Amino acid sequence: MKTFTPSVMNICPLMFFAMDVLGFSQPSVPPVAPADSKPQTRRAIEGSDTVSGYQLSPDSRVVLDPSGQVFMRLPATQRKAALELMGMLQQGPNIELYVRRLPDLDPSPGTDQYRLEIYRGKRGGAATFVHDFPLDGAYQWVRFFQPPNAGNSPAVFIAVNPGSLTLWTYLLAPNRQSMQMLFESSGAGGGEFIDLDHDGVYELIGPGNGGSSRCTFSLSPRPGPGTVPQVFVRAGAGYRQVFPPRDLMSGVVDGTFADLRGDGAVELIALQEDFGKEPAQALAVYRLENKSFRLLAQTSLPPQPIAFLVDTRDSPRGKEILVRSVTPAECEIPGAAYREDIGTVKAYRLNGNKLEAAQPETR
Repeated sequence: MKTFTPSVMNICPLMFFAMDVLGFSQPSVPPVAPADSKPQTRRAIEGSDTVSGYQLSPDSRVVLDPSGQVFMRLPATQRKAALELMGMLQQGPNIELYVRRLPDLDPSPGTDQYRLEIYRGKRGGAATFVHDFPLDGAYQWVRFFQPPNAGNSPAVFIAVNPGSLTLWTYLLAPNRQSMQMLFESSGAGGGEFIDLDHDGVYELIGPGNGGSSRCTFSLSPRPGPGTVPQVFVRAGAGYRQVFPPRDLMSGVVDGTFADLRGDGAVELIALQEDFGKEPAQALAVYRLENKSFRLLAQTSLPPQPIAFLVDTRDSPRGKEILVRSVTPAECEIPGAAYREDIGTVKAYRLNGNKLEAAQPETR
């Protein structure tokens, strides 16, 4: 089963777990079904869950807790725009408060867009201003990820919707003075976390846009469907992208993750396409080792039909990789990408460091 699938319906935030201001619980997401050996994942905490029941006073100067008591006092400001609570996070003895400031009703230069404002203070006391950032689009979210190792500080992610179904995900610096752009996705939320190499450190997986350049499924100008896993590893207090690598000569059509060897580590399975004059596709399996991906196995796919989707399934013979393909004519059928009665499926198995056909093609 695929780890993530982009969808127009997923423009809203993903489901997250409840969090208390003094800390939060973040269990792994269980597999969809007991027979499915899909890798377990962790997701970030939605900031709005951390401020559920909290509210601002009418003058936006005081934050009240669910019982109506003063939780924190905000400093005065000359701007008259409305404020909205986005999230809060315990950082040592202090609490970080994330607030969205709406554009002024009568804007002057610099006050005509949304802004993320960060404050820090203690429960019941006065907060100090830390920093603020302009926010693109009309929809924004703050999300928190607590690594399983309690010694690591939570990471803070900012997601914005700059237009249509596009989402940009940023990582906030530990000193809260800057943001790092991580990845762009199409309505698939802010990513998720998987311990790919089974070392207790979770990698960040961002769902990027994929798809074959030869089969657009009438979704022009962007080929589709297809998801390119954008993998980020922990690098100090931040994250560093390691897939797709810059030296990858072909584009990624679609990708997914599975423990193909049953050893607890999770392989990355990718459909790749050469964009040269002679179209060529390949099925590749990668493994994360020492914070970089090593190619385990690769096999060429025929130029026709056109492979556009990769998935996995459990079988009595072990984990199988499924490659779905369609003919150029089937690419033009409305909704063909989502119809199981169109196209062919071929199964492969990883045998050592080789990919082998597992069974004949089936309609």
